[in-house]
Amino acid sequence: MRDNLKFSLKTTGLTILACGAATVLTFIQIMIIGEDNSNLLMMNPLLSGYLHLSVPHFISNMLLIFLALCSDINQKYNSLKIFYVTLIIEMIYLPLEVLELSQIAIGISGTCYFLISRFFFSWREKAWLGASIAVVLALIEFNGFFSAPDDAAHGVHLLGIFLGFISLPRERKSSPKLLPQ
Repeated sequence: MRDNLKFSLKTTGLTILACGAATVLTFIQIMIIGEDNSNLLMMNPLLSGYLHLSVPHFISNMLLIFLALCSDINQKYNSLKIFYVTLIIEMIYLPLEVLELSQIAIGISGTCYFLISRFFFSWREKAWLGASIAVVLALIEFNGFFSAPDDAAHGVHLLGIFLGFISLPRERKSSPKLLPQ
């Protein structure tokens, strides 16, 4: 458990640094290109997952990443793999942003949902409860996606849950002790 906490702390710390770097880069780009194009800059899939527009949003995402990385099932997700997961989610979601079918995704929430859903779907004991919790989260986000617009990019959360779920079957074969069959 001690190793899990060290890994989680280190990876969360590197993610915090990446968020800071992405924010600085975006502000520099906005100063050069102008504020009128800031939405286009925020859709940049290389940076958008690491941008946060409020301190509470940032803190909640980092806390979720820290907690999710403490679980054995997520121990292989170092900062580079978190970057790749975030990039994949942002690339899949980009057409929804461009077509204005959903809010612009800012923050690493999709990756948080990816890691959290992996945790719940991997419960060996009481697998039905873990799956139920993940499905309830997905239903809440699904409702948010189709209800009145708000500031959340619910589509990114849904993508994270779905990708977290589909990432597990390969691991069932390689680590049968971690996951229910």
